[in-house]
Amino acid sequence: MLRKMKIFLLAGAVMAQALVGLGAVNTVHAAENGLFGLVGFATMNGGTTGGAGGKEVTVKSATEMSDLLNQRKKDDDTSPLVIKVATKLTGTGAIGVKEVSNVSIIGVGSSGELEGVGLNIVKASNIIVQNLKIHHTLAPTDCIGIENSKNVWIDHCELYNMIGDCNGDGKVDEKGDITGGDVDWYDGLLDCKKDSAYITVSWNYFHDSFKTSLVGSSDSDNYDRKMTYHHNVFKNLKERLPSYRFGTGHIFSNYYADVWNSAVNSRMGAQLKVESNYFERVGSGAVNEESGLASGPIGSYNSDSIGYYDVKDNTYVSCKGNQPTISTCNYTPPYEYTGYLTTANRVKELVTQYAGVGKLDGSNPTNPTDPTEPTDPQDPGQTVKCGDINGDGNIDTIDFATLKMYLLGQPVTINIGASDLDSDNAVTILDLAVLKKYLLGQVATLPVNNGNTNPTEGDITIEPTGSMTLQQAIDSIKPGKTIYLKSGTYSFFKTVTIAEGNNGNEGSMKNIAVLGNEKAVLDFSGMAFNSSNRGVILAGNYWNIKGIKIQKAGDNGMLLAGNNNIVEDCEFYANSDSGLQLSRFNSNYSTIAQWPSNNTIRNCYSHSNYDPDNGEDADGFAAKLTCGQGNKFIGCISKYNVDDGWDLYTKDDTGPIGSVYFENCEASYNGKTENGSSTTDSDGNGFKLGGSGISVNHKLVNCKAFNNKKHGFTWNSNPGILTLIGCQASGNSGNDFEKVANQ
Repeated sequence: MLRKMKIFLLAGAVMAQALVGLGAVNTVHAAENGLFGLVGFATMNGGTTGGAGGKEVTVKSATEMSDLLNQRKKDDDTSPLVIKVATKLTGTGAIGVKEVSNVSIIGVGSSGELEGVGLNIVKASNIIVQNLKIHHTLAPTDCIGIENSKNVWIDHCELYNMIGDCNGDGKVDEKGDITGGDVDWYDGLLDCKKDSAYITVSWNYFHDSFKTSLVGSSDSDNYDRKMTYHHNVFKNLKERLPSYRFGTGHIFSNYYADVWNSAVNSRMGAQLKVESNYFERVGSGAVNEESGLASGPIGSYNSDSIGYYDVKDNTYVSCKGNQPTISTCNYTPPYEYTGYLTTANRVKELVTQYAGVGKLDGSNPTNPTDPTEPTDPQDPGQTVKCGDINGDGNIDTIDFATLKMYLLGQPVTINIGASDLDSDNAVTILDLAVLKKYLLGQVATLPVNNGNTNPTEGDITIEPTGSMTLQQAIDSIKPGKTIYLKSGTYSFFKTVTIAEGNNGNEGSMKNIAVLGNEKAVLDFSGMAFNSSNRGVILAGNYWNIKGIKIQKAGDNGMLLAGNNNIVEDCEFYANSDSGLQLSRFNSNYSTIAQWPSNNTIRNCYSHSNYDPDNGEDADGFAAKLTCGQGNKFIGCISKYNVDDGWDLYTKDDTGPIGSVYFENCEASYNGKTENGSSTTDSDGNGFKLGGSGISVNHKLVNCKAFNNKKHGFTWNSNPGILTLIGCQASGNSGNDFEKVANQ
């Protein structure tokens, strides 16, 4: 029988820190993996955390906020600070957020408002402005102005002035540059100039203004600005959405409606990636003299030198003017964002519901629903809507927030039958990931089915008490065929080995996967703690292992010693050495060419691995000592391991390993297990990137390290080229970036 139940979980049992992002206003820095998480240029250059974790002050007037920030500048105070706005603050001119850092200015609920007074962010860094309504700022004040500042995140704000008879003279003059005229009565909603970069503008509602967002104040303002605009609503505006001079920008998954003249305007050599946006009733169609283009959704207008655009998958509905489907440049943003990209056909619905003030909890104040009272167990015949976690009949970010709280161990009411979104008969973090993809339009229906229920001839299906063992199946499976595991726990007292020479082929791999919606656990708890007691040894080539859990081995959960293998969607738990280690199995292999190479570990989770002797060996993942070239970790998470999240240690006896590539990986809370076990000898780094002064080059893109016992990212005496792009770190007891530079 399906029931709505109040469930209490230990937060340590799940990947809790990856889930935050829809919670209280002072924790917005932790939104990395939530639906409203930080993405884009503001993730680079060390990331943008604002005042997260710092002192909180609620201000009651614009003057009080201004005085607070001025005193902070005078005292050279760089400690984190959260300024809360819980009411309407009125005034004129701008509040100076000048020459300060590590500050968040955040509205409370739907009440935070600045009327007539804007924010001027000048020579500042690491600033977050979130959940604020700012409006009717008389020229020359912008609602938000950014000048010579780095790492700024403008999120879930509502910015507007007026479009029409602004000066009250009874007529509307649409021409600019007229003193006291309607166009110049107010100024921009969000302008950025001079040496400003690493800025993200997300989930905001821009409306009713002649001037919207000017990037670069003139044709001589030639700095290399870097800005991301995503999931914003631009409605009833004239132009500058944005008007972008010089530098590079990324504009994705925004909704544009009722724009009088032009929307995206690339000027003075700027290069913009413009993708998955929805344009509706945009453009005047008037031909611009400089470029010869008709004013419309995307183009280059009013510029001495044209700008460029790389367009992809935009939708144009009832638009006039330039509506390009052919690009004029090729630009790829230097960060990972595919997990946040909403397809254009879903942008309007999603963004109009969740952009603006009062939406951070996933609610939609314009369409409130009555809270659902706890109910008795449901009738077995009642239809359960998969994804409707809270049972209110809708699938929205309230469900996302509710499921997140459940997985964090907080007391909430959820519909268990509606929460298994990946069809594996369990409610885990994987279901939260599926719900996020659904809300972003990346999957069309719920639940999803990651398995295969139709084995074909030559495939082998086994079960825990069946006549054929997993080892027998491994020894007999042919290339291109799959070993399917039925649901249950498979108990082992010795290592499962995929021997060297037991290979698939390129394009015809050998596979191990769960059957359909089953859940299979390989349990090695019968093993003693011993360096030879690995759970699984993968020494063959061209194998794909997907969706299994490996736990409680006497050494590594998996030793990956072969080449060209894929390990994906697997979990490594409570093993007595690293959950998964890339190293040689044959100790006679002494050259890098003989060591495991070109393997991909994707979307795997390793946690609570613990070696009982000294705690110096059990990392979440390791690619160390004897690891070859071309190995990759993509989308993996390593948490609560007694030693490091990732260990890339090298030593003189074996020399350098191959370069390792990381993308969108996270290492958090390492140095102890989920039950609090730790040792004084364990390191507890997030990413340990070398050892013994041996030079090896590694690359990490959009990786995160939070709350580790020691450093977040550490060179560990590796003098090689360590390239970190868009990585984030905070809360680590040592240094967030120990002798490594983040771009």
